[in-house]
Amino acid sequence: MSVKKTCIMTLKQLKVDQNNKIIPNREVDQPAFDINIRNQKVETVEFCTYLGCDILRDQKPGMEINTRLVKAATAFNMLRSVVCAAVRK
Repeated sequence: MSVKKTCIMTLKQLKVDQNNKIIPNREVDQPAFDINIRNQKVETVEFCTYLGCDILRDQKPGMEINTRLVKAATAFNMLRSVVCAAVRK
């Protein structure tokens, strides 16, 4: 287990009122974690990359969608000359 690659992230939870309705912009208080592995403290983060996917604490897909669009555009631009040459023939 690599301590450098290990991190802690708690997902954002919003508070609810007595009627079970979500209160906007009010988070449930999360306990502070103090985890040590081999005498090294594990870092607490707001986002991380897991198996190539970006995971954010607030669980919104915006950053992941942007990352995938950039990767797709990069791959397309790398193959553009090959595709254009094949079409010209």
